[in-house]
Amino acid sequence: MKSTMYNRDHTARATDVPKTIDREEIQIRQMKYVDIFAATKTSLATTDQDPMHQYLHVSPNTIIEQWLETIMYWIMWTSSIYTGCAWTIDNGSANIGYVEPYKPRPILDKVLEYLAVLIMIIQTAIQSKERTKRQNELRSNLRVHITESLGGRKNEVLYFRTVATLPMKQGHGYGSTLTRIVTSLGNAQGKDIWLVSSNTAMNTGFYTKHGFVTVSNFELGNENPSWKGSPIPIHIMVRRVPSNV
Repeated sequence: MKSTMYNRDHTARATDVPKTIDREEIQIRQMKYVDIFAATKTSLATTDQDPMHQYLHVSPNTIIEQWLETIMYWIMWTSSIYTGCAWTIDNGSANIGYVEPYKPRPILDKVLEYLAVLIMIIQTAIQSKERTKRQNELRSNLRVHITESLGGRKNEVLYFRTVATLPMKQGHGYGSTLTRIVTSLGNAQGKDIWLVSSNTAMNTGFYTKHGFVTVSNFELGNENPSWKGSPIPIHIMVRRVPSNV
């Protein structure tokens, strides 16, 4: 099957997008630096729906913590834009970012990574011990399960970093439209794609529809006596390149 590829500025017509989109045309384009603030706003709005985010945030963020979290999103979107791995609909209302680790990394992208590490060090220094404990729980589990799932292939496959749509714009097929850009890219490059799904109740069906399958999973909070809610399931999902592509 021939993959659909997207040019830098692409107008998706009715034949390209899901039937749930209620306009004849939507403007899809690669994200620009001017979109960073809107994309960050969208990312922050959608994290409130994520059980993992609720687990990791033991108490409401202080003003400083809010700013540090915002800066982390600025860094993420700057990196994705700089490497040409970010697309948007409606100027930041719906966005997708991914990573191609098998390609040479520009110096600026490495600098952004170091800056993100510095921000995380500051976050750890000012946040509660319980929040740090929960973050370490997540990171250690991710290391184990990603290694089990991908092994030495982690840097040979495409990483689906994030897809986010403003709550008021959800249900119109924007996420599916953006996801198909990444899956088409994976088909064209002959690359499998992997992701981490934390809001599994909402997302598992969505990703399955796009060809992803769960290859490993774990739970957060199941051994934490300070967490009174249900354990939070986390899935590692992979999309293999279809054999008929």
